[in-house]
Amino acid sequence: MCYRSLALLIAAFLGNGSAQTTTVTTWGSINGRAWVKLSSLAKTTYISGLVDGTRSGQAYIEATCKLVPLYPEPSRPTLNAFCDRLQITALLPAGVAIEDAVKGVDVFFDSPEHLRFRVLDAVGIFSMKAAGKSQSEIDKFLEVLRAALQSPPEQKR
Repeated sequence: MCYRSLALLIAAFLGNGSAQTTTVTTWGSINGRAWVKLSSLAKTTYISGLVDGTRSGQAYIEATCKLVPLYPEPSRPTLNAFCDRLQITALLPAGVAIEDAVKGVDVFFDSPEHLRFRVLDAVGIFSMKAAGKSQSEIDKFLEVLRAALQSPPEQKR
């Protein structure tokens, strides 16, 4: 009898744990539900990692585009077209401190309706505000994000 109760308790605990896992991520990235539980150090570290990762990606892409003349002729037109269309932008506008981005993301996630958005989306919204984008541009971006949340991308298995 005691084992049966223990098994039910474990099953209930594991069920809650797996439900919790799905609610703190959106498309595999942490969302606002996870963000509000993080310490201030963890938030700062997370945003720093996003910024550093973006910079590393940008540096790699820029280096690749500079090396296009060294690639074999058949691939050059495709690479040139890619590099010509590419608009590399920083994750945060110049002069914006990581700490300010953390505060901006905190403010964004103060609204319960935003908790399903990814932290990356919240950083994007903060960056738009910090860069002086109009509220109508920000609202359009939010509409696109809300629509995407209604029909999430298919999972590859």
